[in-house]
This record gives sequence, C-alpha cells and structure tokens, in this order.
Amino acid sequence: MEKGEDINSISPEKKLETPKVKSEWENMEPEAEKAPVKVDLKTPEYDELFGKAEYYIKKAPVEIIPITEEGLASGEYADKDISYDEEQGEYICTTWVMNKKEDGSRVAEIEQTRVVHPGDWLATNPKKKETDRANNYPMSDESFHKLFQPSEQENVYYKKVPVKMIENPTGNDIIIDDPWDTKGEGKTMSGDAHCRLAEDYKGRRYIISENDFNNTYVKTEAPESEA
Repeated sequence: MEKGEDINSISPEKKLETPKVKSEWENMEPEAEKAPVKVDLKTPEYDELFGKAEYYIKKAPVEIIPITEEGLASGEYADKDISYDEEQGEYICTTWVMNKKEDGSRVAEIEQTRVVHPGDWLATNPKKKETDRANNYPMSDESFHKLFQPSEQENVYYKKVPVKMIENPTGNDIIIDDPWDTKGEGKTMSGDAHCRLAEDYKGRRYIISENDFNNTYVKTEAPESEA
C-alpha cells in the first residue's frame, strides 16, 4: 500500500499481495520420532547389569482366573483381550500397557501378544487410573503355582517370588525378543524409554512398563538361595 493511500480504495486482489511472514514455530521442521532400538538382553553387558541388580516383588493384589476350553469357545475372555486368530488357528492374548509420553499424556500401547491354551491362567494387574486400559497377561499352570499365593478374596493372589530389575539403560524406546516365544516365531516385546527390564526365576528377561513398576512393585530382599 502506498503512503497516504486509503485502505478502502485498495482492490481485494492487491490486498492479497501482502506477503505472509511465518512465525518461528511455523518455520521449525517437525521433530522426527525416534525408531525403537532392538536390544539383545543375553549379552555379557546385560549379564553384568543383572548380576548387580536389586530384587523387587509385586506388592499389589492381582486378579487371576483359569482359562478353560469352554471359556475360550464361548468368548468369555473377549473383554480381557483374548481373541481367536483365524490365520494362526490359535487364541491370542494381547497385553497392553500404559506408557507416559513426553507431553505428559498416558497412552495404551501393545507390549506383546501370546498364545493361550486351556489350562493356562490369566492375570490382570490393578489399574493406576480407572480410565487406563487393562493390563492382562497369560501364564502357564506351572508359573501360576510357582509365582503366586492366594489371598482371602476369590481369584485374588499375591506374588511370592521376586525378580531382578534394572532401568532401561538405552534412553530409547526398545524392542526385545519375547522370552516366551518357544516356537521361534520372531515375536517381540516393546517398551518405552522409561520401562524396566526384569529377570525372573528361570532367567527369562523381559519388559515391565514404568506404569506397572511404579504401581505394583516394591524393593525386597534377595531370595535365601541367592542371599
């Protein structure tokens, strides 16, 4: 616009010629998401870390129910993330965890999937918030009787065997081989940068989300066999 020119006399076309100046935020390139890092927990470096690790035990009560052939066929466990995979011809349990993002939001993400069979047991961890997605995971009959003891409430149990636990040392979201992948199908577990890494009584190393760690675990003494 020329000096002294009346803005009302300017044509719409000329008004549109005014260049738009982008703000600092508009000029910034969007930050690319970091890809998860594949981590091998069977290396000597992790042997050393777990060798020095402290023990933790799940303090919170866990709801555990038996998985039956009739229950699978009738869809009884559909609300606990168990469904029939027609391609595999097997029932699959999808384990979801609540992960905290950099902006403070809490997002449900898949941690792992596992085949379930009649005779297994299905555990459900307590929620931190009512709006959280449930954290369900299956276990064998052997693991159930080894790891849990009953409470006074029906279908409610307490963990009786501690695990070794370390922080995720990578500072990144990670992927590990699923230690329960006995068929060698290449299944994995996923965790965010704040997850914990655990080693159980069988030496299996796996992921525990930050949410589950903070909500259900406390530090404890080493078992007598290792004290």
